[in-house]
Amino acid sequence: MDTEYQKEKAYVTVIAYIKQLVQDGQLEFGGKLPSEREMMATLGLGRNSIREALRTLENMGLLSCVHGKGNYLVNRIGESFSSVFSMLLFLKQSSFDEVQQLRRGLEMQSLLLAVQGADCATAAAQAQWRETLEPLGKLVEDMRQAIGRERVTLDSAFHEALIQCSANRLFAVLQKAVSSLCEAAIENVLTTATDAQWQALVDCHETIYQSLLNRDAQAGIAAIDQHYAQPSPESLLTN
Repeated sequence: MDTEYQKEKAYVTVIAYIKQLVQDGQLEFGGKLPSEREMMATLGLGRNSIREALRTLENMGLLSCVHGKGNYLVNRIGESFSSVFSMLLFLKQSSFDEVQQLRRGLEMQSLLLAVQGADCATAAAQAQWRETLEPLGKLVEDMRQAIGRERVTLDSAFHEALIQCSANRLFAVLQKAVSSLCEAAIENVLTTATDAQWQALVDCHETIYQSLLNRDAQAGIAAIDQHYAQPSPESLLTN
């Protein structure tokens, strides 16, 4: 029987093995890992150690086990983060306000990175930048006319697109993880908002969009601050 030390060592060994497969071009996301039997022969580990290591990777969101077919390399780390954050909220080791602070910080930094990275030195570059931001502008237009549940969908799409402007993949993973914690609260706020409240919120989104177009980080950060200034129904997340 494998000891706990052996299982822990197996986890490190299996991680290194998978990294090497990726580095050598033998494995990519969506690809199938070698069988347990093959890994046992290659790594010199017992079946229990291999399975424990694979189970740990699956819990981390890096592997998907398909019954009867094998193990596949996936990128579901955001789901894993979301589960951890959800447990922290449940155990009252975090709060909805802290989740909102994290979302706001991610969006502010995303806007800064987008503005700093924008190359608008030439007319052609400026045109390309406007084209890159077109999806955000279209979302704002659609939000003006949105009602009910459609508001929730468009708002979520806008915030996701804003994060993507940063070109930071870790930000995107974190954004999805924390946003999933807020879905119920956000839906309640947006679907019960008066038309005036909704239009004021859309104004914030439009200012964010215009600040990116004009590469005005200060105006964008102020708009994000204003967007998150409203009280949030924390009880919806903890009940």
